Amino acid sequence: MNELIDRTIRLSWSTEEIFGEACTLSGYEVRNATDGQGASAFDALALTEDERPFFRAHLGKAFDGLLLLLRRQIPDRVLSECTERECAIRFRARFDGEGMPLFSREDLRMADEAGRRLIVSALLQEWYMAAGAEKLSGVYGQKVVAETAGLSRLLFRFYRPPVRPAFRVSGRPGRVPGPDCEFWLDGGIVKQCEEWEQE
Repeated sequence: MNELIDRTIRLSWSTEEIFGEACTLSGYEVRNATDGQGASAFDALALTEDERPFFRAHLGKAFDGLLLLLRRQIPDRVLSECTERECAIRFRARFDGEGMPLFSREDLRMADEAGRRLIVSALLQEWYMAAGAEKLSGVYGQKVVAETAGLSRLLFRFYRPPVRPAFRVSGRPGRVPGPDCEFWLDGGIVKQCEEWEQE
């Protein structure tokens, strides 16, 4: 869930949803797993209701990993809370001089989903290590690294510099003069008018 209240972003994740997603992914991963004698290893490797004590013990560690990323990426103070019902973070987002946000609702949605995936992957990495499935633990360790990098890039949207002033040119450089076209920089990305993009 994501909220924007008085320039403060609040991202929150229900612990039940996190547990349910971790159980579903775990069951899918080991649905065909067998032990050394060829018997099903599903009960030993799947995260199920019986493993709630493990979940409660390791949720905080997974959440702390997300907090470290946020504190490294966002220079403002990050407030956090993790209870039996939900884990949540609050931080101030950047606005331009006219009070316009430097991010979109889609950015909020993507950050919400990316944060949840990161927490779930970190939990499963710990679970498979504890269950003796080193290969699966390594797979989810790689997912944690990839999702951390993706979330790092996404978080830039919440504190990037304001959009810089645009400038206009007549005709396309190196071409016969044509209609004026506008260029502008948005968070370091150069954009241009549709007429030139279609050529």
